[in-house]
Amino acid sequence: MAAANARQRAQGRFNPDWTAEEWQQLLAQHGHGCLACGKGGKLQPDHVVPLSWPGASNAIDNIQPLCGTCNRRKGDRHIDYRPQHEEAQPCL
Repeated sequence: MAAANARQRAQGRFNPDWTAEEWQQLLAQHGHGCLACGKGGKLQPDHVVPLSWPGASNAIDNIQPLCGTCNRRKGDRHIDYRPQHEEAQPCL
């Protein structure tokens, strides 16, 4: 995983393809809460389809706000917590 992350950094895949304003709009759209557990506070942008997966996008439409705990728990799995998507699942 560390090697994959290093390759992605070298390719610029960790540079967001969204603006701070888009991130703030996304937070507001979801009530400034973690989509997995509902907690507020400092939220992190999480890639619904992880960047380690082939063809994954770094665009805002592949981002969901999660708290640090839920983001770490999700890891590099494809879990979509966004309520408008059918595959939304609770945080385990």
